[in-house]
Amino acid sequence: MICTVKKETLIGIAVAGAAAIAAYYFLSRKAVEKAIDIISCSVSEKYVHDGDEVTIYVTFKNSASTDFNGVWRATINGLSTSSISITVPANSTKEVSQSVVIKNLSEGWKDIVININGLTKVFKKIINVTAPFSLKDLEIVDCTVSKKYVTHGETVVITGTYKNKHSVDTFNGTWNYEVYGFTSGIHKPITIGPGETVIDSQNFYVDYDLEPRTHSVTLYIGYPPPGDCIYKEFINKLVVKEFDVGNLEIVDCEVSKTQVKVGETITVRGLFKNNHPTAVFQGTWNLEVEGHGGTTKELALNPGESEWHSQQYKIPNLSPGWYAITLYLGLKPPGDYIYKTFGMIIEVIG
Repeated sequence: MICTVKKETLIGIAVAGAAAIAAYYFLSRKAVEKAIDIISCSVSEKYVHDGDEVTIYVTFKNSASTDFNGVWRATINGLSTSSISITVPANSTKEVSQSVVIKNLSEGWKDIVININGLTKVFKKIINVTAPFSLKDLEIVDCTVSKKYVTHGETVVITGTYKNKHSVDTFNGTWNYEVYGFTSGIHKPITIGPGETVIDSQNFYVDYDLEPRTHSVTLYIGYPPPGDCIYKEFINKLVVKEFDVGNLEIVDCEVSKTQVKVGETITVRGLFKNNHPTAVFQGTWNLEVEGHGGTTKELALNPGESEWHSQQYKIPNLSPGWYAITLYLGLKPPGDYIYKTFGMIIEVIG
């Protein structure tokens, strides 16, 4: 006997079966949701770069009276961890973790989605993917000089203001300055935290070889040589003028012997003073007897300093009699100078 079933009956059976399956999964999921809860999610590093490894920590809570067994994983913008089995004892919480390497994620804040046995929970803005630090994240904000109008021999303070615009990374490097080829001579270490602004200073000695005119100051910051750096020029920061010899004074003159013969060598000493309050004097001094010069010698005098300087002088072919000695003090030739004559200081005898 052949049994036939109407098409309508088969369709009804199929629909009923699908409904039963759906109900089963619905009830099963409800059972999971009732039994387990995803309590929290955190990471070992909140700010990361591409290629960094980060550990994800998740806490689950089992509210049921029986142990819960499941499989969980984490997903960051499509980047998933492994699926790992977990057992959460009855009426308890459990923290688990696993690591993932950040790869090919766009910059910005990312959500982390935790999934366990089909139950999911989204934790918003848990991790921030940033580009690694580069010199473009540095900014030279400002430059100041402690004194704009300066004289050769003075020391001024050059101050730079620097900003690290990176939101995560700390910059460790060096900075220095340049004024028309004259630099600080050192690359001073500097550390700037993420988002921080740092102000730092160095001394600058106004060398006598620095051209007397208006100068710019260029600041440099970057990695120690031969590493890369950035720079910025600040114009019209220094106005340099020559040392004014009106600040010099020839105080006294002494000789080792007053009665001398032609061809004899004596010691001539001069007492010189720098009356400038802030500038170091660097120049030369010399002497002259009846048009016969001595040796041009270099000297340096600190601000307000008086100091004796001496040289050997051979008595020229002079007729017997008393002679004056003239001392000269000033900038290196052909620069300005002052002089002072000390009369009747040596006697040439036959």
